[in-house]
Amino acid sequence: MKYAVYLVLIIFLIGCKPRSPEGKFHYTYFPRENENLLKKISGWGKEGACEALGIIEFRNDSCFTKPLKFEFGTAYEIKNDTIFLNSTAFGPTNVGMIIIDSNTISYMGCIFRKVDFEKLQQAETREKASIRIDPKPDSKVLEEIAKGTKVYILEDSNDWVKVRVEWYEGYLKKDILEFR
Repeated sequence: MKYAVYLVLIIFLIGCKPRSPEGKFHYTYFPRENENLLKKISGWGKEGACEALGIIEFRNDSCFTKPLKFEFGTAYEIKNDTIFLNSTAFGPTNVGMIIIDSNTISYMGCIFRKVDFEKLQQAETREKASIRIDPKPDSKVLEEIAKGTKVYILEDSNDWVKVRVEWYEGYLKKDILEFR
């Protein structure tokens, strides 16, 4: 009996990828130091490359992305919380994705978060609005959005909501939103 338990445990451990990601991870913009300098040097900054990738999806033991409407997919392996891709289609061969937690990965300095949009409440802005880094009126503005912009609600608190709009995550005053 003791050996049967060990055998089942060994088979389970061999067949299991540690912290294997599943689902779609969407690029999420986070302000960086020296971002303006990077834009001056390259013309569009690192976030342009991150935006081009947009979504990294893990399904059927493969990793996929669809930049410029062409889907690339490759097998991967995980070692010490790093996902190594078995292809040069995603960039240099020895670069890996860092698993930050079960909902967040980092790839070449870009942050990708797992977001299930189908389960999130949606709202629309009643007026032009500023997405802010923190839920405070004097917080740094991440992006200005137009009246009628669709947002996804990530967190809801008293006067502010944490929202997702395109690749931005930040805070909006709740009273400027019309909930669906």
